[in-house]
Amino acid sequence: MPEFTAQCPSCGFSFSTDESSVGITTTCASCSKDFVVQLGEETASQNFSSPSRPDQILVTSGDLRASYDVVGMVCFTVGTRGEMRSTFESLKVGMAHKLSTAKSKGQLSKVTSVGQFIGGLGIGSAGDIALAGQYAGASFNSRDLELAFHIAVNQLQLRASYLNANAVIAFRYDIDFDSNANVVNFMATAFGTAVRST
Repeated sequence: MPEFTAQCPSCGFSFSTDESSVGITTTCASCSKDFVVQLGEETASQNFSSPSRPDQILVTSGDLRASYDVVGMVCFTVGTRGEMRSTFESLKVGMAHKLSTAKSKGQLSKVTSVGQFIGGLGIGSAGDIALAGQYAGASFNSRDLELAFHIAVNQLQLRASYLNANAVIAFRYDIDFDSNANVVNFMATAFGTAVRST
């Protein structure tokens, strides 16, 4: 997947993103001004795929009513485990811009949780029912899960566009967690079938 450095024209703040961001209005994380992500002169000369908007490709967990040809399977894994963390950190900056813009336009809820609550229900030694809970906001940022989901869907759309597909059906999203020394890591895999309607 080709990546490039996008730059805010107002303040010069730069971040790493991919071709799916081109043409999308985003909000600068530094100066809060809106701008359209564009390829720089030296990036524009590189060979990028179709100029169409991959983010407009339909992704559904169901099927299509229209007839279609199966093009292939598309899959993407993202997370904070091991070597995946650097890729996730790179992609989440661009996705955070997209989501903040969508939230400011009322296209997404502005509510964001900042942690997780781990709870349990059990029976104590005296036969009493007990509820135990622990807020773990310091060890885990649930906003990362929201970003990971949107990154994964975006990457499926991008991969489908490489196959000249116009939809992804039978979408599935699987996420696994593990913890080590009070740090919770996750690995999420999104997959589906890329199709072209006939």
